[in-house]
Amino acid sequence: MSDTFLNLTCSCGSNPEVYPQLDKGYDIFAFESAVSWVEAFTADEKNSENPPHWILRDHRPRIGEEVVIEVTFPFNYEPGDTFWGLFSPPYSFINGWEHSKQDEINQSAFIQSQFLSIIDRSERSARIRTQTQKVYLLPEIGTHLKEQDGSGYLKEMGMFSGLHLDRFDDWLYFTDGAQGDIGIWALLHIRENDYYLVAYGDWDFHRDYIYGGNLRVPSEEVDLLISQAKVTG
Repeated sequence: MSDTFLNLTCSCGSNPEVYPQLDKGYDIFAFESAVSWVEAFTADEKNSENPPHWILRDHRPRIGEEVVIEVTFPFNYEPGDTFWGLFSPPYSFINGWEHSKQDEINQSAFIQSQFLSIIDRSERSARIRTQTQKVYLLPEIGTHLKEQDGSGYLKEMGMFSGLHLDRFDDWLYFTDGAQGDIGIWALLHIRENDYYLVAYGDWDFHRDYIYGGNLRVPSEEVDLLISQAKVTG
């Protein structure tokens, strides 16, 4: 095995596919659960012989900060590469936004990191040292990314007949899936009575991707989805 190429596999033994290209209008291609920010925790600090445990980091990294990220399939980059991930507080990372409060979404961010080196690895996961290059808080996406036309970007929502909506004061979170095997989700930010698609998730056994942007979706398209969805909140 190369000292620099992770070549992670999934539980079925498959290697990562070629990463999809960004659709027009999206500015970010990121990982969801395949990338998690962690930090070392030592239960007994007086006994340095005990190896540290790694726990999810509860605060987002700062630009320029060197941090540790745990990666799993389908992540497949090498040292020197840059990549995007979605940072969320630990509760939301584990349970999803549908079980969260709005402040957890407000604390979430797209983060661009540079892969510096490998700390340790196994066949299916690795811990890598990275340097944080960009931090885009989700509520502030509009200050970082140019507004694009989001017409038609939610047309696949509802195709699995499991459309669900969690409503917050400033956010709409749509999810749609087929018995936990495949699914999509969309996070819309409400700004000045307009709807902006800031994150779109696409997952199955071999995919764990998020697309980020600042796409204004016509109100009539969003209202139609709201009328079709099972609503919480």
